Amino acid sequence: MNKASKSSNLFTFQGKDTFLEMLLLLLKQIQEIFLVIDDKGYILDGSDSIETIFGKSLHSVKRKPLHNFLNPEDFKKISDLIFKFQETNGNPSHLIIPFLNTKNGHLTTQVQLIVFPLNLNPRLFLFFFKNSLDQMGIKKRFEELERLLQIYIEYSHDLLTIINPEGIILFATKGIEKHLGYSIEDFIQHSIYEFVYSKDQQKLKDAIQNCLQSTLNKHEIYFRYVKINGGLRLVQCSCINLLNHPQVAGILLQTKDITDSYQFELEQKKSLATLHTSTKQCIHGLLICTANDYECIDTNEQFTQLTGYSSTEIIGKTLFETKLFPEIHRIEWFIQNTSVQDSSIQIETQIQKKDLSLLNVSLNIEIVEIKHDFLILMSIHDITEFVQTRNEHELFLERIRHLSKMESLGVLAGGIAHDFNNILAGILGFAELAELYTDVNSPIYEYLQKIQEAGKRAAFLSNQMLLYTGQSGAEFSPLDLVQMVKHSKDHLLTLTGKNVVLEFQLSEDPCFIYGNELLLVQMLEHLVNNASEAISFGGGTIEIRVEKGYYSASERQFNYFHEYLSEGNVVILSVKDSGCGMDRDTLLKIFDPFYTTKFTGRGLGLSAVAGICRSHRAAIQVKTQPGYGSTFRILFPALD
Repeated sequence: MNKASKSSNLFTFQGKDTFLEMLLLLLKQIQEIFLVIDDKGYILDGSDSIETIFGKSLHSVKRKPLHNFLNPEDFKKISDLIFKFQETNGNPSHLIIPFLNTKNGHLTTQVQLIVFPLNLNPRLFLFFFKNSLDQMGIKKRFEELERLLQIYIEYSHDLLTIINPEGIILFATKGIEKHLGYSIEDFIQHSIYEFVYSKDQQKLKDAIQNCLQSTLNKHEIYFRYVKINGGLRLVQCSCINLLNHPQVAGILLQTKDITDSYQFELEQKKSLATLHTSTKQCIHGLLICTANDYECIDTNEQFTQLTGYSSTEIIGKTLFETKLFPEIHRIEWFIQNTSVQDSSIQIETQIQKKDLSLLNVSLNIEIVEIKHDFLILMSIHDITEFVQTRNEHELFLERIRHLSKMESLGVLAGGIAHDFNNILAGILGFAELAELYTDVNSPIYEYLQKIQEAGKRAAFLSNQMLLYTGQSGAEFSPLDLVQMVKHSKDHLLTLTGKNVVLEFQLSEDPCFIYGNELLLVQMLEHLVNNASEAISFGGGTIEIRVEKGYYSASERQFNYFHEYLSEGNVVILSVKDSGCGMDRDTLLKIFDPFYTTKFTGRGLGLSAVAGICRSHRAAIQVKTQPGYGSTFRILFPALD
């Protein structure tokens, strides 16, 4: 993703030509072992050669506190020294301190530490390290550092000036020429107030007087310089009383041009205010986070309504900490492969609400740049109803495809069964004729009987296939389904194992349908046998229920063979078991001829049930879940 890179160098915001940046560049070129420390004791920069002291690279020690590499009593020495520098101007000082080498966990040999304060805002300190305790070398090093700093103060592009108590300019750096357009000759020996905007002159005078009269030798102020062309430059100024300093003997105005950064900050605030207003007006849930670390910085009221989280519970956390997105790594991948130039991306995912429930959402992700800062805008749209409708539509299409396949199989099975029956009629007929002319004691007689037995078994399979097609040719008449089940109780008990309990819940009123009792008993046998095998050896119950009901057209997409059943009153025969249940893939195939999940099965039991339902113009409802059993409900048109 195209993001603005963030430099680890603390001084990049001051520009490439600043005093500090040039100083650090020179120190690194002359192979000094040094660190830059802020007034809180954190390491900001330094030389690569610092690894010889700490046992770690400069990159790994940046932004870490200096006390990590010192014993507590040694760090207190440095803290006291820094505090002294903050209270007074102070001169460079040195200490002899052992540092902790984090690579091997042992203290290094004692090193000479030279601390040089930089009178900047914020206050910074240069720490120079020497492995030698040679005092003459230390003195020479002090002289070199003072000379080095003097050169850079004189030729730096920072706006550094020294004035006397009356405001006359005694010294100025070349930064004046760069930022204001005046030459050094036109600047020195003039009153500082000649170059200050008229409305800010009194403010500067008051700050200088306070600096002279107060016990604090440093005062902060903001004012505007007037450029040679009449333009204004806003500066941040530290007034430092150095009248008693032997080499300065004046008031140091340490100024930093913040015009560009102030305008940038102002524009950024305007942009963020506009973005915040747009966020509140967005009709969808909106979540805004930073692009570099995914920290959430704003939400709107619609977001709270969708997720249940208030803005205070989200703002300040990263996307990972909020646990809003179960698929956070997938979303992160999309973000990382999107740039500001790309159009927004839209993905379908889920959000985990505050109550831990999941919400189907459409997530529109857009990366925007606001004054070199990159933000991620996430527009969240609830699509729960859409997903539910789509899933129902896909299920309906799947059922249509399945029914079409079963119709094709039915036509194929019917054709094969009829031709097979014709062939079997010849085989069985000729076997019976041959049996008439064969002696009972002849071995051939036994073979003819086996041929007839095999033929009858084949005829049974053929009849099962005809049942699947609904072309049984059986005669139909009005019958009470309740009485039919009661008459079949004893026979059904013989189909279940000892560990299976058979229960009956039958309507007290007669439930008449138009059908064939032999076919319906056979269908019930297949359903009970299938339920018993699903229970297996673990034991369980099978419940057979007969009741009246009403069938509406809205239920059709959830049924098998619904095209044969019209809307209206129905009689429902249901067989419910507490067995192993079925998964989705198995459910789609259970009525296919010759499909079975059993090692010894033929796969014609439920296909025969399907055919009998067709012939009775009934529909089948199947409810199942792996581990929770199955329920088969047969809906017959009720006979008024």
